[in-house]
Amino acid sequence: MTLSETIRRMSKECAASHPEIDPWGQAWAETETWDTENANWQEVDDREPDLHRAIEATDASDTGDLATAIKIWHGLAERGSVRAMIELGICHEFGCGVPLNPDLAEDWYNQAASGGSQFAMLRRAHLAASRNDYAESDAILQAGVDAGWASAIFWQAWYRIKQSGSKECYRRTYPLLKLAAKLGHPGAKLVLANLTVRGKFGRLRVPFGLVSAAKLVIDVSVQPK
Repeated sequence: MTLSETIRRMSKECAASHPEIDPWGQAWAETETWDTENANWQEVDDREPDLHRAIEATDASDTGDLATAIKIWHGLAERGSVRAMIELGICHEFGCGVPLNPDLAEDWYNQAASGGSQFAMLRRAHLAASRNDYAESDAILQAGVDAGWASAIFWQAWYRIKQSGSKECYRRTYPLLKLAAKLGHPGAKLVLANLTVRGKFGRLRVPFGLVSAAKLVIDVSVQPK
C-alpha cells in the first residue's frame, strides 16, 4: 500500500469512527473565531474616547436593549470611537436593531478601518467579495498583508482563488496560504491541505497534503466536545 493510500484509509477510518464530527465545518467556525480573537482589539479599545459610555452600550446590548445601545454607539462614533463604528457596522450588516443595510454597514466598517481596526478591514473585504468585487477586497486586505497579519494573508489568497482558480493563481497563492498556515491560521491550514491533496500545487506535493488533511481530521477528532 502506498503512502497516499495509507493516509486516505486513515482519514476514512477516522471519519467513520466519528460521524458526528465535521472537520471542514469546524475549521471554518474556528477561522471566524480566530480572525476575531486575533484582531487588534486592545489597540482599538485603548483609544476609546469614553470607556464608561462604551460599557453602558455593551451592557444595554447584552440585555437586549439594542435601541439604547445603538443610540450610545452613534454618540460615541461621532466622537471617534472605532469600537462604536464596528458595532454599528455589525448592526446594519446583520439587521440587529436596525434595518438590514449592507451599504451603511460598509460605510461604518470603512470608517473603523480608517481608524486602524483589523476586524473592520476583514468585514469590508468580506462585503466587497460578497458582491464579487474581488479587486476591491484584494486592495482592502493589502495593508494587513503588508503588516504580516495571518487573517489578511489568508483571505487575500482565498479571494484570489475564488476569483480565478487558474494554474497561475494557485502558483501565486501557495506562498500566501503556506505563510498564513505557518502563522497558525486554521482556515489557511484547511484550504492548503485541501488544495494540495487535489493537486492544485503540483503532484509532488499531494502526499504532503494528505498528511496535513489526515492531521486536521485527527486533531478535530480528539478535541473535547
